[in-house]
Amino acid sequence: MYSLDGEEVWYADFTRGKGVDPQPSFTDHMIYQEGTYEQAVAHQAICRESLKIAREGIKDPLEFDPPSSPMIYTRDDVELGQKNVLLCHVTGFYPAPVTVYWTKNGGNVTEGTSINVPFPNKDGSYRQTSRLEFTPQLGDVYSCTVKHLSLQQPLTRIWDGFRISVLDICDFNSTDLKNIEFIRSWYYNKVEFARFSSSLGEFVGFTEFGLKQAKYWNSDASYMAQLRGDKERYCQHNIQIWYNQILDKSAEPYVRLHSATPPGGHHPSMLVCSVFDFYPQHIKVSWLRDGQEVTSDVTSTDELADADWSGEKISCVVEHASLKEPLITDWGRILVPSN
Repeated sequence: MYSLDGEEVWYADFTRGKGVDPQPSFTDHMIYQEGTYEQAVAHQAICRESLKIAREGIKDPLEFDPPSSPMIYTRDDVELGQKNVLLCHVTGFYPAPVTVYWTKNGGNVTEGTSINVPFPNKDGSYRQTSRLEFTPQLGDVYSCTVKHLSLQQPLTRIWDGFRISVLDICDFNSTDLKNIEFIRSWYYNKVEFARFSSSLGEFVGFTEFGLKQAKYWNSDASYMAQLRGDKERYCQHNIQIWYNQILDKSAEPYVRLHSATPPGGHHPSMLVCSVFDFYPQHIKVSWLRDGQEVTSDVTSTDELADADWSGEKISCVVEHASLKEPLITDWGRILVPSN
């Protein structure tokens, strides 16, 4: 094998009895002198004899290093109906080689597959990459399975390329049906292509495919009746349970007001209002200086930058669903910044 910067530029394929140039078409291919393959065959015979002598002399047991979990990815960005190549990359194994099998929708695939010769890593282990030429279609699932002497069970990775998902949302602010909206969103590869909302009562499409699907779903009277009924049947039913068991439950926050020195800051200290152990999550934290809300010198909702606080009353105000009225914590000492 000849390589350049970790990439194969030529190798001898002893199975097919010829030399192989694996470089892509856009490179300037090197021309090897006549007899290069025959020279590789001679070197193979030398390697076999040297290996025999080494085994007899060293007598160390052969160590097996298992391959890493295969990485499976495409050569190009995936587009439905457009030819592409799946690659299954395996590295870190010893000795070489590995055997790679491909499947499509559970059936073995051999047409359009190939694998490079084992390539040595710097640590003495090897790596190989198998390729499968394919045309992606929605719903097709491919797998790459790797077998090696070190493995009791083959390693398999799945590639399905596309993800279609449905997200149902109940948007509400009470258990009253008029304050509830049911939304069903369809996504393809993270892009929303169609949405049903109970306020509109039908689907709306956001892509060319989504427009076709929305028209199809809107014409299905049975499906639309089901979705329109889900506002009450699914949302309202569960919202009542959520209020009874979760939303009406709360835990009052614990507040700690303290002074802290900002890292790398020019002021000796700042006031920090820390709030703990509250439920539910939403909370509001603000500051008062002599009874007036502070909007300047506040670096976030819970920190007040250093200033001349002598003679002033500084308070941290916490508002939360568990509290009947805001929880006000006063700073208990006067700070005079040093010059």
